[in-house]
This record gives sequence, C-alpha cells and structure tokens, in this order.
Amino acid sequence: MYGQIAAANSISDIYAMGGTPLFSLNIVGFPIKDLPKEILFQKITRRC
Repeated sequence: MYGQIAAANSISDIYAMGGTPLFSLNIVGFPIKDLPKEILFQKITRRC
C-alpha cells in the first residue's frame, strides 16, 4: 500500500510540472534463496 501511495504522489508531481512519466522502477527485498522466484513474480503481478 505504501508503494502505491508513493507512486501516485510521484506521478502527480510529474504531471503537475507538465511532464509525462516514461517508466517506473520497482525495488524489492526478497529471500531468493529461501523462496521460489515464482512467488515474487506472483506478488509483483498481483496473482496471489
């Protein structure tokens, strides 16, 4: 939820200055050695 709020605030700042968002970056901390990559993919794409 916090990420969605931060993204909305950032994008609204870009629009307020007359810009167009070109891309976004998602940084995630994930225990890749303990859990399969598919779980991370599901979380990011909301398939859980």
